[in-house]
Amino acid sequence: MENTVNEILEQMKEISYGWVEPNGVKHFKSKQNYFKEFYRIMTIDMIKEYKVGTCFESAKYAAYLLKEKGLHPRSFMINYDDPNKLAKHTFTVVNDDEHYYWVEASWVNDKIVFDSLEDLIEAVIKRYPRMYLIENLNRDLIHVYEIDEFTDGLSLNEFVEKIKSNEKIIAK
Repeated sequence: MENTVNEILEQMKEISYGWVEPNGVKHFKSKQNYFKEFYRIMTIDMIKEYKVGTCFESAKYAAYLLKEKGLHPRSFMINYDDPNKLAKHTFTVVNDDEHYYWVEASWVNDKIVFDSLEDLIEAVIKRYPRMYLIENLNRDLIHVYEIDEFTDGLSLNEFVEKIKSNEKIIAK
C-alpha cells in the first residue's frame, strides 16, 4: 500500500497550490475576502486542466486517484472554529489492515504512515499552529468531520456548512 500511496503523492506534485474562478482566472495568492467570495470547489477536470487546487481539491484529487486504483479512501475536514481565522483543512486517508496513510499534497509531510486514524488526525491537528499562525491553539475550537462528497461548484461557506452537518469525529 505504501508504494501505491507514494505513486499517488508523486502524481499529485503536478498540482500547484491555488484555485481557478469559474471564468478560468487562476489565483496563486488572493486576499482572504476575495477567496471567500469567489472560490468554488473545482471539478476533477478543472484540477487536471489547470493543475492547481487548494487543500479541498488536493483531498478530492487524492480520493479520485485512490479510487482509480480500486482503493476506498476517506476524506476529512478539520475546522478551527474561530471567526478571525480561515483555518479549515481537508485531507484524504486510505488504510490497509495494518496502517493508515495520510495522502496529502497541500502540506509537505515528513510522515505519511500511522498506526491508527486517531494518530493521523492528531498529526494534522499538531500542524495547525504553524500552518495557520495560531498562537495558543484552543483544542475546544477544533472540529473534525468526515466529508461525504466534494460537491462541485460550492462556495467555501456552502461547502463548510454542508460538511459541518456531518457527524463530528472526536479528536484526542
